[in-house]
Amino acid sequence: MAYILQTDGYRCGPVAIINADVWKNGSSSIDIEKLSQGCGTNEVRGTERWDLNLKDILGISQKPTYKISTIGEELEIGNSAIILYSFREWDNSVGAHYIFVEKVGGELLVHNSFGEDESADYQNKCYQDWEVLHEELLRCNPNDEMGLFYPCAWIVRNEN
Repeated sequence: MAYILQTDGYRCGPVAIINADVWKNGSSSIDIEKLSQGCGTNEVRGTERWDLNLKDILGISQKPTYKISTIGEELEIGNSAIILYSFREWDNSVGAHYIFVEKVGGELLVHNSFGEDESADYQNKCYQDWEVLHEELLRCNPNDEMGLFYPCAWIVRNEN
């Protein structure tokens, strides 16, 4: 399997889709440049949630779930998720970030998480369980300037 990390400041949505494709199919032949174009990804806004082309690429619903307990339950039974969450930037503006989350062993592995320090822009990070992931990463999600609610997730079902 060849999961990828983000190499710029705005393509976290396409990276999450490619990582979900790797998880679902064992590999991915999706070209990130073409996917970014198809999702309307740009350097200013990244990828808007309504522009993710999930139905065509992964065969999953365009409609996310906002129910925190559902996200945790789905991960616990072996499904994975593309999660979009928001956070406060250093200048108090609101940012948002897509991650791909899967269960590996007894832990949750977050692909393309923000790095812990200046030396690592993006990294993969393990969390003990859903409660810890929610508490440390997703709990304090401010709404953005358009009044959208976070976090939300698109569930990728384990078909094996």
